Amino acid sequence: MQREPVSRQERFLADEKHLLKALPEKLFEKRYYAEVVVASNNCVLLARDNRYYSVPFQYIGKKTQVIYTRTLVNIYCEGKQIATHPREIGAGYTTRFEHFASNNGHQMRRSPDYYIGLAAQRSAGLTRLIKRIFDMEKTPELAFRTCDGLLNLQRKTQPDVFEEACEIAYNNDLLGYKRVAGIIRQCALATMQHTIQQTTLLPEHENIRGKGYYN
Repeated sequence: MQREPVSRQERFLADEKHLLKALPEKLFEKRYYAEVVVASNNCVLLARDNRYYSVPFQYIGKKTQVIYTRTLVNIYCEGKQIATHPREIGAGYTTRFEHFASNNGHQMRRSPDYYIGLAAQRSAGLTRLIKRIFDMEKTPELAFRTCDGLLNLQRKTQPDVFEEACEIAYNNDLLGYKRVAGIIRQCALATMQHTIQQTTLLPEHENIRGKGYYN
């Protein structure tokens, strides 16, 4: 600019300032992207935060694109925005009441009766536990993953251990999958320790001399 008859500031004021637009009302936020399939509980999992966000039940099983910032989670399917939520950090659920079929009078692909019926074919304790879960959960879809987990536990656990764990969980309102799994581990450990104690006891027979022999 040394050879120009004007300074940089004069050039800016004369040629550029009137072209400037107003600054954005909101501060810039970096965007992050994820592709997630909608689970049977109407939710997509944002794995980074281990948090579930609900979408309308019509999109169960479909692939979605999640675009999220520090404050907002937007969910798209086939180029259409289907849900938006404030971003919340930490494990749990962020939902909207109207997203769920049970709250719209529509038939659910799975239902409380579906899970109770499966449980009744396998275990009385599990049946009672699942009924309590649905009594406590106002939105049935949010209990589906827990029920799937409990049914899987039942398949992998000895019947007597599983029934005992269900009884403890029911009596103490420990209804989560991780809680029940922890009770099963404790019950199985206690059973194993009892078995070991029984097998290590010396049998009584005539060859045992007794303490009098050594006196």
